[in-house]
Amino acid sequence: SETGASQALATQQFGNLALTAGDALQTKIDYFTFHGLVGYTFYESKFGATSDENTMRLSALGGVRYNSIEFTVARTSGAPISQNFNQSGVEAIGGLRLDQRLLRVFNAQLELTAGGGPSSASGDIAVTFGYQPVSWFSAQFGYRLLVNTLTDGSGDAKFKFQGSFAGLFAGASFKF
Repeated sequence: SETGASQALATQQFGNLALTAGDALQTKIDYFTFHGLVGYTFYESKFGATSDENTMRLSALGGVRYNSIEFTVARTSGAPISQNFNQSGVEAIGGLRLDQRLLRVFNAQLELTAGGGPSSASGDIAVTFGYQPVSWFSAQFGYRLLVNTLTDGSGDAKFKFQGSFAGLFAGASFKF
């Protein structure tokens, strides 16, 4: 969630909200995403003193990503009024993951995914570090950059969001 204050730079229409240059604005954006992936390892290389210590894998990925966005613009000067935009949807995604296991219990991953749906498109890059005490579970933290284009409506009622979200994350990975 992000909230900010600014001024309208030009006369424009945002849904039922008519803005003129200099109007004081309050904006808020709430965004939530979740994705589930399955993968197929098509390349594996083991090296080091013992074969289970250091393993590099390259996997093809497929799955779905759920996106939900709520965007609000409110004019706070003159006659206050606000306009909301809400959209959520599921898109198919595919990608690649490079997974490097280090010292039996640690791993590093580079993951690239891209996808789209009827009213959205996205691309994602994530660098992840994990602690993997057992072969089927890894506690993870990392940095992700997610770029989105979301559209809704048509004509004068069309809303299009193009933006990106980046930051630290924590999660879990289950392998079976």
